[in-house]
Amino acid sequence: MRDRTCLLLLAMAVGTPLARAAAPSIATLVPAATTAAAPSFTLTVTGAGFQPGAAVRLGSQLLPTNFLSSTQLNALVTPAQIAAPGAVMVTVVNPGPEVSLTTALQVNTPPQLLPTPLARGAPGTAYTQAIAVSGGTPPYLFAFISGSFPPGLSLAGATGAITGVPEAAGSFDFTLRVTDGAGVAATRAYTLTVTAALAVAASGSLPPGVVGKAYSHTLTATGGVAPYSRWRLATGALPAGVVLNEITGELAGAPSQAGSFAFIAQVRDASGQTAQGAFTLTVETGLRIETPSALGDATARTAYLVRLTAVGGAPPYTGWRVVAGTVPPALVLNALTGELAGSPAGPGAFAFTLAVSDAAGRTASKAFTLTVLPAPLAITTGELPEATAGAAYSFLLTADGGTPPYRWAAGPDSLPTGLALSPGGTLTGAPVAVGTSRVGFTLHDSAGRTVAREFTLRIAAPPLPSYSLTGLAGEAGPGVQPRLALTLGAPYPVTLTGNVTLSFTPDVAHSPGGDATDPALRFAQGGRQIQFTIPAGALVAVFESSPALQTGTVSGAITLTPSFAVNGTALAGALPLSVRVPRGAPVVRSVAAVRTASGFEVSVNGFATPREVTQASFRFTAANGATLHTAEVTLPLAQPSADWFTSEASRAFGGQFTYRQTFTLSGDAFAVESVSVTLANASGASPAATASLP
Repeated sequence: MRDRTCLLLLAMAVGTPLARAAAPSIATLVPAATTAAAPSFTLTVTGAGFQPGAAVRLGSQLLPTNFLSSTQLNALVTPAQIAAPGAVMVTVVNPGPEVSLTTALQVNTPPQLLPTPLARGAPGTAYTQAIAVSGGTPPYLFAFISGSFPPGLSLAGATGAITGVPEAAGSFDFTLRVTDGAGVAATRAYTLTVTAALAVAASGSLPPGVVGKAYSHTLTATGGVAPYSRWRLATGALPAGVVLNEITGELAGAPSQAGSFAFIAQVRDASGQTAQGAFTLTVETGLRIETPSALGDATARTAYLVRLTAVGGAPPYTGWRVVAGTVPPALVLNALTGELAGSPAGPGAFAFTLAVSDAAGRTASKAFTLTVLPAPLAITTGELPEATAGAAYSFLLTADGGTPPYRWAAGPDSLPTGLALSPGGTLTGAPVAVGTSRVGFTLHDSAGRTVAREFTLRIAAPPLPSYSLTGLAGEAGPGVQPRLALTLGAPYPVTLTGNVTLSFTPDVAHSPGGDATDPALRFAQGGRQIQFTIPAGALVAVFESSPALQTGTVSGAITLTPSFAVNGTALAGALPLSVRVPRGAPVVRSVAAVRTASGFEVSVNGFATPREVTQASFRFTAANGATLHTAEVTLPLAQPSADWFTSEASRAFGGQFTYRQTFTLSGDAFAVESVSVTLANASGASPAATASLP
């Protein structure tokens, strides 16, 4: 077999690293909601990553789409495409075709005016009635369509409220229309009745009169249409000396005869309606004490006052006095005014007789009874002191008044778990749950009186014990997945909840600016925060998902910050844990080589934690029987590496890169059988990785 010789030229082209195209994403829809069968409208989709030729897909249908920019598209939606209510998924499809995640366009049911019975109105009385709407897409616009609307009332177009003051009674039929924000309308007919019946108020027995003494009492009417134009006697008669004012309805005068007088008074309003009321007016004569014999109960140690009154005879009345029995201690009877006043010293039942004289020297007396009740039963406790979960608690409730001895009970709500109330009023125990509770206590005295009162009891969380967050040493390699564990140094008496939050401070040679964190740096479930629960009395945290941590491909400081809470209240005392991912030599994940028309191309996939690759070394292996003039080449990559790792496109890939190098062969195109690649940076060189040429 004859020798084959080829010349490997040193002129080589350094290809620009390729970045993977990002899929489109949707941020907002305008509008975000519409109504079923609404008129055609333009749907504006904003987001990122839209390419010319991108289309908006509504459900399974591609919509006519206008490409405005990489962040905005317009698409036409027709009534047929939103015929049914519900959520319709919206997707952006690039020509790639990369497809965005779906976003829901809410299609609401058509608006409907609810058949709300309208409240009855009264002439001259302020009126408010809201017209209710179901379905549709806000905002709504209300309008009067046809019929007769009550004078004095108006319809608010923006809210649908009927307000105003009706000017006339009647039954009014009208039709209203509502149009929602999507242009869909609905109508409904309503009836509003405005009416008020005329009535004479407070019929029955009138305040009594006294012979020879001025008398005044005004009859009143309600409803109807004011003003009330005429009062008159329909039947019966008034005492001599008393007349009815037909304009004001006042009964006035000085009756000159005693007796009981029954009559029916009639009133007429401005609309011509009439109403009647039956009354009885009693006219008394002679001096007498009018105050009822059973005086209103007094309360011990509480101010009391009753004014005794006399009628008849010849005013003024003087000489009020006690003629038999004893008034309660600490009460004093005023001889001139007839006031019995003071603060009775203690409870009891008292009977006594009082007398009064008039200007003519006539005397009248009357027996009275007065019961003095014990002071009001009251819970006098101020505020409950704060308790601590898991700690012993004891507090004595206090009370006053009533008739001791007392008996205490909790309720109606249950006490916090771990606490109990003794009949003597001592609240004791060790509460379990942290938080603020409304607790009620009921106090009973020996006379059967009861009083209840609510308090606020705050149960604070005990201090957070020491803890350890394990699974990561002081330094962690890139691309590994250590598993975390969180352990308390001592049992905690209540359930703890919390999360561990991951943050990162990069330590890199090149960055596009800001935080050049690898998106691969996250917890196994995909986020940078993981929640946990530590049951009461337990030591080890139970995570909601796998607590494994992916360290990513960028050098820097990983900080894990735990937080703890009890019933949603955060606890102090949590400290972060920091772990470093060191700068290291480049890592070659894969090498591939393909032949080209003039030679071959080598593609290297890998990562560099400091986001830096300074050079690439290629070693070529000759095919069997072939001779290579150049067996090894070292190329500088500091500038291409800096260009890639400072580009915005590299931000999504952390320390990862794809490096393609083209080689041109002079001579036999199949003289090279394989190529091995070694990458280097300031931290060292990668192991050689080899790819065969097919």
